[in-house]
Amino acid sequence: MVDNNCSESFNSNIVDARHKPIVSMLEDIRLMCMKRITDRKSALLTWKGEWAPNVVRFFDQNKSDSIKCHVVWNGEYGYEVSEGEDRHNVFVDTKKCTCRVWELTGVPCCHTIVVFHFSSIDLMTVISQCYYKEVYAKAYEHVIHHVPGVKFWNVRAEDEVEPPLVEIKVGRPKKNRVRAKHEPRHQHKLGRKGKLQHCSLC
Repeated sequence: MVDNNCSESFNSNIVDARHKPIVSMLEDIRLMCMKRITDRKSALLTWKGEWAPNVVRFFDQNKSDSIKCHVVWNGEYGYEVSEGEDRHNVFVDTKKCTCRVWELTGVPCCHTIVVFHFSSIDLMTVISQCYYKEVYAKAYEHVIHHVPGVKFWNVRAEDEVEPPLVEIKVGRPKKNRVRAKHEPRHQHKLGRKGKLQHCSLC
């Protein structure tokens, strides 16, 4: 599922380029990546702290929600946190909570935050290292170099590859991805597979 989500995100970004010839498509993708890296570097200069701004906002929201929580310690490493009628178990040694927010996002949930307040643990030391400013900068430290126009390309006559013969088919060419049988045909509508269906009279 993770691999498919990555490919779907990539396909949605190149929707305007993927119907072009291979060289033109790769040039559009190169320019898109060059612009993305530049935008990320410019956004990094606006960070005021050592953490990503959206992570800080998410952490502050969890911190305000932790006021509603109450913690009970079992004497070893486990904590039971009650939030109204709901209860969760927090394990500090394995960095897990039964709500799974801390495990999935790398940012402490409200149940974990109240446990850290109870145990006098520095909250900023338990946020995942991938949200550090310096780690974010390393991800975009490399640049994509500019490329001159087509007339400046050093192409030898013996290296030239002729394009294949294009067969013009009847009808408008398809641009949408071919979906599997179980996938819904529309993005915001669910498929009928597994549902009980009736005729128009019923």
